[in-house]
Amino acid sequence: MKIRLSDLPPAGANITSELPLENLNTRMNEAKGNDIVFLIAPVIDVHLRPEKGGIELTGSVQSRYSQPCSRCLEEVETEISTKLQVTLKAKDSRPGVDRLTTSAEWADGIGIVYYDGEHIDLEDIVQESLILGLSPFGPEHPSCKGVPSLGGEKEDKPTLGDLLKRAGIH
Repeated sequence: MKIRLSDLPPAGANITSELPLENLNTRMNEAKGNDIVFLIAPVIDVHLRPEKGGIELTGSVQSRYSQPCSRCLEEVETEISTKLQVTLKAKDSRPGVDRLTTSAEWADGIGIVYYDGEHIDLEDIVQESLILGLSPFGPEHPSCKGVPSLGGEKEDKPTLGDLLKRAGIH
């Protein structure tokens, strides 16, 4: 979803749209061993507002994904909603590239996306926000039965306390 920045009115613009599901899942599969699949197309609701030195992008994105539980390996479907808050700046205003800068400018680089030219593709920004919003531990679910057993009876292994008692250490 490309936006022509010079077309933004001074009061800004609201955008509500769906992004292509296939592109998001393709990006997710760039990593080896990925087991997360997005099930519905991400829906974005954002506001773009021109400001001095850039454009403020605020809003949210929602979707639904499936991922195996990290304990029982059962597929779990989960909703995800992520806030978006990014400042868009022209590449020629990057610190240290074309001009001398202060250390304060470098420290303020979080949440800034630099663009080149007159257009910006919101799809990349939204995809990154969704992917970074995923839990690395997977979703929790109430029907989790725990780690599957490998079969057979549970062995009675001695604990550290048992070993210390046998050694005569209390």
